Amino acid sequence: EGWMAASSPSSLADVHWLYVAGPSGGEKLKKDPRDVFVKGKIQDVRNEFQRLMQYCAEDVSHTHQILQKLLPLFLECCPHPVTFAGMLEMGSSYLPVDESWSRYIEDAEYKYREIENESKAKLMSL
Repeated sequence: EGWMAASSPSSLADVHWLYVAGPSGGEKLKKDPRDVFVKGKIQDVRNEFQRLMQYCAEDVSHTHQILQKLLPLFLECCPHPVTFAGMLEMGSSYLPVDESWSRYIEDAEYKYREIENESKAKLMSL
C-alpha cells in the first residue's frame, strides 16, 4: 500500500516521475525506444542508431536529474562520509529479503574471510 504504490525498484521512468517530472508537472518518460534493444535485431539498431543514441543520452540526463534530487536527501539523512563511501562500495542500498539472502550471506562471509586472511598474512610478515 502507501509507499509501495509510490516506490519503484528498477524503473527509471517511475523514479524520474516520482522525484523530477511529477512534482514539476512534467510528462512521464517515453521508454519505447528501449524495445529496439530488447526485441530488435542488430540491423534495427543500425537503422535507428541516431534516435537510439539520443534515447541513451536522455536516460543519462534523466539519471543525473534524479541524482540531483536524491543525493541531498541521502546526505541529509546519512551525513557521515563513511556511509556514503559504504554505499558506493556495496553497490546496493538495501539488504535482500528474498531468496538471494543466502547468496548475500555467502558473499559477505567470503569477503570477510578474504580480508581476515590478508590481515593475518600482513601481520605474519612483520
